[in-house]
Amino acid sequence: GGSADLVQPSVVRPRAGQAKLVAFFRDRRAKAIYRACSNDDGKTWDVRSAERRGCRVAPRTIARAHPS
Repeated sequence: GGSADLVQPSVVRPRAGQAKLVAFFRDRRAKAIYRACSNDDGKTWDVRSAERRGCRVAPRTIARAHPS
């Protein structure tokens, strides 16, 4: 268990010029999506469970998808 089971990260910077990064991962069993946040440009990360997944689709735009 643990963070070693998280795969396929997608990292986005919500606001250009800021140190905050957000990464979205799935677990190896594809049972959940997880989010990790960094406020220091990726030097440290805080991993939390997340219900939605996000990805950058255009400059300054983040799309979110979730099961209906």
